[in-house]
Amino acid sequence: FSRKCMELQCYIHPLSSILNGLRSGRYRERLSSFQESVAMDRIQRIMGVLQNPCLGEKYVSIILKMEEMLKSWFPNVKLQ
Repeated sequence: FSRKCMELQCYIHPLSSILNGLRSGRYRERLSSFQESVAMDRIQRIMGVLQNPCLGEKYVSIILKMEEMLKSWFPNVKLQ
């Protein structure tokens, strides 16, 4: 699990960029406040899992699903 989290660390920068854009209101014209809140919550949760590889093996299925999702969102980011 921790090895997989380390591999996926390369997604933290693009996720942080999106999160900062959401916080600054960059997407306000395109998203409702509810959508912004949900997006921020989800991104923070994803980043929390990636930044805390000590969470344990019970989250392996979640991290594998996150990996698929992140690869589809950021096809130009290469795994470390």
